[in-house]
Amino acid sequence: MIRATFILSVLLMMIACRSSKQHLVGNDRDAHGCIGSAGYQWSELQRNCVRPFELPLIIKHSDSITQIAVLFSTDSSKAEVFAIEGHFMLQRKPSQLHSHHWKNKKMQLNKNYSGKWIWEKSN
Repeated sequence: MIRATFILSVLLMMIACRSSKQHLVGNDRDAHGCIGSAGYQWSELQRNCVRPFELPLIIKHSDSITQIAVLFSTDSSKAEVFAIEGHFMLQRKPSQLHSHHWKNKKMQLNKNYSGKWIWEKSN
């Protein structure tokens, strides 16, 4: 009886294992090939996968809880923002190429005269 129960258990386990799909860790590539579970996201500016938390510019919000990671184009005309709210591309106005102000319809990024970075929702 014990032997029959053991054999039945083994057979049921084999059937259960065979029918389930295996999910491999790190096998979650997006359309660009970035592995999200490893923290990678697609960067439009770099045309490559990046880990936002490893970028050189991390800016904390005034609420001291949320933060963003920022990449700039080589000519600094564009800023790419990685935030909890999403992924945003910000642009300088052509007439303000030497200013420290980037924006789009949803958010803006500024560097004030004391050198502090400030990001907020656009008006």
